[in-house]
Amino acid sequence: MKHLTTLVLSLSFAMGLSYSTLGFAESAAQPSPKSEQVKPNIEKRPSRAERKAKKKAMLEKYDTDKDGRLSREEKKAMKVHRFSIGDVNKDGYLSPEEFRSMGKKHNPKRNAKIFKRFDKNKDGKIAKDEFIKKKKKQKIQ
Repeated sequence: MKHLTTLVLSLSFAMGLSYSTLGFAESAAQPSPKSEQVKPNIEKRPSRAERKAKKKAMLEKYDTDKDGRLSREEKKAMKVHRFSIGDVNKDGYLSPEEFRSMGKKHNPKRNAKIFKRFDKNKDGKIAKDEFIKKKKKQKIQ
């Protein structure tokens, strides 16, 4: 019985492997419409030195009392400034496109999840107060 189970599993694996190889060969011969689509520009993670330089520049720009830390008021001022830069059409809201253009270049699904996290009233746009308020951790569905 043990040998029969092993034989069945081996054959199943071999059949799946040959099927996927044939499918791969067919897809390589004919380009699929998915491969012709433009892939999103996903940036690689910055190095430690780049992150440190960015943090230092941020502190120099927003640390008004020069204590080496960002207080709540300074963080709020930073968020207000980022919101005003991101709100390209100056309507007081961030659309999904504006939100996507102002941050890291994640894949589209991740951007949508992050957008939903900020859009607390689920109206499809992020108001200034939604952007500025402290984010509470919540499960994204």
